[in-house]
Amino acid sequence: MTGRLLPLAPGRRRGLGTAAVFAAAFAGSCWLAARWLPFPEVINVAQKRAHLAAHGDDYDAIFLGSSRVEFQVIPALFDQRMAELGFPIRSFNAGISGMTPPEDAFLFDQIARGPHRRLRWVFIELDYPRLKTQRALWDGGRMTYWHDAERMQIMGRCFLAEWAQTQARLAGQSQPARPWSERLQIRLDPVADLLEHFTGFLHRQTNLGRGAALASRLVKRKKTNPLVPDKSTADQGWVRLDGGLEDKNRAAYERAYAERLVTPQTARPNDPAAGAALRRLVEKVTAIGALPVFLVPPTTARTQMMPPEDLRQCRLLNFSDVRAFPELFVPGHRLDVEHLNAEGAPPYSRLLAERFFASLHTEKESRP
Repeated sequence: MTGRLLPLAPGRRRGLGTAAVFAAAFAGSCWLAARWLPFPEVINVAQKRAHLAAHGDDYDAIFLGSSRVEFQVIPALFDQRMAELGFPIRSFNAGISGMTPPEDAFLFDQIARGPHRRLRWVFIELDYPRLKTQRALWDGGRMTYWHDAERMQIMGRCFLAEWAQTQARLAGQSQPARPWSERLQIRLDPVADLLEHFTGFLHRQTNLGRGAALASRLVKRKKTNPLVPDKSTADQGWVRLDGGLEDKNRAAYERAYAERLVTPQTARPNDPAAGAALRRLVEKVTAIGALPVFLVPPTTARTQMMPPEDLRQCRLLNFSDVRAFPELFVPGHRLDVEHLNAEGAPPYSRLLAERFFASLHTEKESRP
């Protein structure tokens, strides 16, 4: 034994060389495809992105968030109330149902690449990243388009936090209380959830299934956008959500409302992934010269997210107090514990303008 590595046989060298060439060609093809492919036609997301790409210079403020923004903030009423208060503004609702961090930051990246010369404020709904995916979002491409390397880092931190919580919870339970197979599945649930996100990452990086879009782009040799305005952009991004409290939702809402009258919402412990995602988004907002405005929507959930200590200087509009904002918690204005309906959106939009205007006035008075 001389300690040297034995030389590879010629056949193996050729095999490794072929594999290396294939890997390089595949990676290069994916990179080129990503540069040529148009933004994927994800329902609502693509329409709102395309609208802002064409009209971004028309808006002073945009709202980012989930259905608690998309269905609840009416820009026309917000703008009208701001004008009545002597502060004209034009805003756009870029909320997307089911959108949580870090998808919101990816969408903002797209917005920031377009025109935004008037943009001064970005309203950000405070929320936590979700490791568990919504299967319904896979069909529309929602679980693919935003999974780039930057967002996967956030999901990796979310996985570590979820894994630690799962292990701690199981360690605190009596082992005979659950069969070993159930304990094993509970331990592996975060791993399975992370693999779902990794699948989305692979789909995005390889652009699987988007050959037709690339072929069309190469043939036409020009940038085209087949999307047409729909309900997601017709009212400056607001989407109307009709309906009311059904029997099942009504009982749950009334219980939660009664609890909030006795015990107000409390802040959940700071989550490292949530803090990292919010800090990164704030950095992106301030980098283009805009200011972040944190938004806590009117829900009757037990807990809410609050910004970490290093972001407490940012403007915060909190509508979770059922006593301070009774008109937002009237049963006729609710769809469920989390959402206002189409009747509750107008008073919320006006209150949002009033609180925002008051915060601007307070900030002006506090300056030397």
